[in-house]
Amino acid sequence: MTAANLGWCTDGCVTDQVVRFYEARARGGVGLIIVGAAGVDPVRKNQHRMMQICDDAYIPGLKNLTDRVHGAGAKIFAQLMHAGAYAKQTEHDGEIAVAPSEWFCPFTREKAIALTVEEIREIVRYFGQGARRAEAAGFDGVELIGSAGYLIAEFLSVATNHRKDAYGGSLENRMRFLTEIIAEIGSQVSPDFPVIVRLSGTDFVEGGNGPQGIRGHRTAAVTDGGRHRCDRRLARIGGAPDHQQRAPRHVPVPGQEPEG
Repeated sequence: MTAANLGWCTDGCVTDQVVRFYEARARGGVGLIIVGAAGVDPVRKNQHRMMQICDDAYIPGLKNLTDRVHGAGAKIFAQLMHAGAYAKQTEHDGEIAVAPSEWFCPFTREKAIALTVEEIREIVRYFGQGARRAEAAGFDGVELIGSAGYLIAEFLSVATNHRKDAYGGSLENRMRFLTEIIAEIGSQVSPDFPVIVRLSGTDFVEGGNGPQGIRGHRTAAVTDGGRHRCDRRLARIGGAPDHQQRAPRHVPVPGQEPEG
């Protein structure tokens, strides 16, 4: 069962309504439930009834959720996310959104400011800390949302990443934010704690990534350039496209175009 923001959390905390919802799905026979998205950034924190995992104070409520889901017979992962440029100021206590590069976001109709290298490294640590909390709360693994136009996807896409440093330009550089997050998580959780990455098959945004580029992202996410263990990582294709998408009804798949 894929992740969805139910909008039922209070001050970022899991409520009985959230627990009952997922417990019912587990009792109904769902094998793996992915919950979230759960925010990892304690500075740019969503105040709009969204689940949070950016502080140890959230662990007890999350532990109650995992205990109930496990008791009903299912496994449960936490989806970790950072909204990036999609963070509306009205939902984030007036905080200005951040992105790989400065740009005006058509989805929020607000300007996002470019992250500094130190801020990037700080957010990488936030993801690692979020994964540590997820394991402490009893989750069976975590999913990183690298789709739908959120911060990881913004780094991956040439449409939103115009950086000239080590985090922009080539595929390897645009992947760096994600691979550093994977490495940071690996340093904070048990060796056998699963990490999966959700990627879109295409951005459906002019100048963005298509199927060929996504294949490179998937390979790099799984292998991490050969620098780190990858036996517990999986990059899955099937996440939602960018929120600004203009999706056609039919998209030819390379190598699968109809004859004639």
